[in-house]
Amino acid sequence: MNGRVQPLVCVCLPTYNSAATVSETLASITRQTYKNIRIVVVDNASEDGTLVIVREYAKKDGRISVFVNEKNLGLEGNTNRCIQLAVGEYTAIYHSDDIYESSIIEEEVAALEARPDAAAVFAMARSFGSGGRPCRDYRLPLTLPKGEVYTFRDVFKAMLQYGNFLFCPTAMVRTDVYKNYVREWDYAKYISAADGDAWLRILKRYPVCLIDKPLLNYRLSVASFSYQLARKKTGRHDMFKLFDDYIQGYARDLIDGKDLINYAFLRLQDDVNRAFNLFVLGDFPGARELLAGSFEAGNIYNSLFSMGRLKIILSGYAVYVLSFIKLPRSTREYLMSARYKG
Repeated sequence: MNGRVQPLVCVCLPTYNSAATVSETLASITRQTYKNIRIVVVDNASEDGTLVIVREYAKKDGRISVFVNEKNLGLEGNTNRCIQLAVGEYTAIYHSDDIYESSIIEEEVAALEARPDAAAVFAMARSFGSGGRPCRDYRLPLTLPKGEVYTFRDVFKAMLQYGNFLFCPTAMVRTDVYKNYVREWDYAKYISAADGDAWLRILKRYPVCLIDKPLLNYRLSVASFSYQLARKKTGRHDMFKLFDDYIQGYARDLIDGKDLINYAFLRLQDDVNRAFNLFVLGDFPGARELLAGSFEAGNIYNSLFSMGRLKIILSGYAVYVLSFIKLPRSTREYLMSARYKG
């Protein structure tokens, strides 16, 4: 920090019925190597033992404050309340079922201190399943240019190929940017993609830092939100409404034909995922209908130049063939659990 006093970091932790996981999360936050933090727990009217656990932590660590909503405000309301309660120079909104590497705050503060022009910093993640078993390390897309900061153009082009690769629970944002520019997350418009909307809004005005290192361990189990969302999704992912709005608006002159082909295959990947879920649910005609246009000549041709695209086409074909085979429900459920193994 070049002799500068450590800036205060506010770690907001929205909770709701998190008794099974919040202790591990708080333990990982309180043992951070960066010490000048305030931990703001915002409980959304939990009905389990969450409050008992977080209040015990607060008794032992004076950096922890606990706020309780009188009634459940929903995910949007609770996230926005975190922004309202944020203090200090930097704010991070963490998830109550994840575990954070002990250096995440220190490394992210260092990145923002080194680049005063950047409004936010993100790190990569490692997923883990039942019993703490590591599942996968996530890294930055290889197509991203190397640099200290990244612009809207850099990030959005990569998103059109890979989806939203910015891990929401790793975000650290300058508090004044959260309060005076982002202000709130627009769940009403973008639902589960509201985080992506917040990041793109920031990128329209400021560059961001990206740390290509897993500093978050996020839980991927049958009880987790991400698992349940993935295995039940049969409608188009909310992310595509967000991307469509930008393609037709702000980003229209920043993208080219290659970006649009990448985006077409990203949508096709979503079609394959949804068709697989319909297959598991027993809606075989629905699965086939969703994949009907997937094997047109243009898609086949464009898949020949990319292993990733070819895998999407082959996965879609496999689901299409399976939809003609009347597998028993138990077998379909087994295939589901194998695919989203936690």
